[in-house]
Amino acid sequence: ELLWTATNIPTKQHEGYFDVYYTADRKLIQELSRYTWGYTHRRNPPSTWRNSQTNGNILIVWVAKEPNSQLNSHGDGTLKENTDKNRWANAYASVGISLGLTMRVANKMGFATGANKSHNDLNGNDYWPKKLGIYDEVKNGTMEICYGLGIGYPQANRPRWESDENEIMIGAANGSKITTTGQETH
Repeated sequence: ELLWTATNIPTKQHEGYFDVYYTADRKLIQELSRYTWGYTHRRNPPSTWRNSQTNGNILIVWVAKEPNSQLNSHGDGTLKENTDKNRWANAYASVGISLGLTMRVANKMGFATGANKSHNDLNGNDYWPKKLGIYDEVKNGTMEICYGLGIGYPQANRPRWESDENEIMIGAANGSKITTTGQETH
């Protein structure tokens, strides 16, 4: 039901603006959760921790992409290239609609959800694109990892902002290029 919802939402002109990756493999979800740095702990000193929302019973990841079709036109009737910023806006809107409806369905089924965009590398290792098998597409700009959604059962009697995470990375408040080496960071 959740995957059907995630993959069958309407999109602008019914074009395929995203792919959905998912797993319920506990070992894999735990591994993936180790690469979710980017949840700001403090700004001074800059520090971050992992986003525990990834570590649910099922994890769904949305990847925006250039669709195989080209149905949008410029004012003169010529086709818009898939690299056009408006085409990417369609992709992000489609991902957002899918994510929101999937969260709603999960909630109606009695599950807790946590959306996040912490799909970071560490020291430039490009962990997520390599793990998903889309490294070349991410590097050439035809795909972008957008959002992840952890779905599952919350820990009883625990506020949503508390986590089992006990490691903090000092030196970066958040961002997708977290490093302990001399490379450029943000």
